[in-house]
Amino acid sequence: MVGAFREPASPVGSGARRTWAGREANCSIMTADDTKTVITPEQVAVTFRLAGIGTRFAAVLVDTCLQGLVILVIFLGFAAVADLTSVVLEEAPTWLLAVLLLLVFLALWGYFIFWETVWSGRTPGKRLAGIRVMMDTGHPIDFWAAFLRNICRYVDFLPAAYGVGTLTMFLSKDSKRLGDYVAGTVVVVDAPRRPKAQEVPPQERREYRLLGDPTVLNLRAIDREQLAVVGRYLQRREELPSGPRAELAREIAEPLMAVLGLAHTPEYPYEEFLAEVSMACRALHE
Repeated sequence: MVGAFREPASPVGSGARRTWAGREANCSIMTADDTKTVITPEQVAVTFRLAGIGTRFAAVLVDTCLQGLVILVIFLGFAAVADLTSVVLEEAPTWLLAVLLLLVFLALWGYFIFWETVWSGRTPGKRLAGIRVMMDTGHPIDFWAAFLRNICRYVDFLPAAYGVGTLTMFLSKDSKRLGDYVAGTVVVVDAPRRPKAQEVPPQERREYRLLGDPTVLNLRAIDREQLAVVGRYLQRREELPSGPRAELAREIAEPLMAVLGLAHTPEYPYEEFLAEVSMACRALHE
């Protein structure tokens, strides 16, 4: 199951599992069925299914075609400008050639960085293939991680057709290419979009300031055990001091946001997010 969320039983013999009690960072566990389990500081396990090499190649093929299309449009635009101004390539102003080279450079190097940053680890190709990039900790990918993993993409491409990247993925238990190791990221199967029959009633939509329209989120990925953790927090939050209360809200909310593919900021209102998730899930199951 993708994005399974549970409170794990007592630790077993794995050295990784023995770090659950630490609250400084998340812990991840690889299992034998091509899944990756992230243990959050509050001892909650979130399980993701790793994307296969074939699926990742399909995604990068789509993205490469789109990159080529963007570069073609750039050259066609340049040709149209040259035709309108009767400028031949040899006589083109230096600034115009510089703009052309800059646009081509951005299309080649900035495509993946842009999409993975603004679309929570997804590119158009990854979206079609049903996969996304996330941090090893289960958090959404940020700009710096997207920059690092994609700067290394051209090393992964060597000597041709992602030879280095393919070999690295075959040898990696996490199916990581070199760029994933450098950036601390992993590619997982995205949670499937919910069918329309499962949508939250329209009258409920106006109540979600943070979730926006819950119909575009896969709320079915949040199971009853997960909701029980949220419910216990919401019931007991008034008993907690403000500092621990805010920290616990963040620790419970971040795995949920990872499952739903949502990004957040340091000042994000996690408690309000938990309340909205609880309300949306109740409306969904009614």
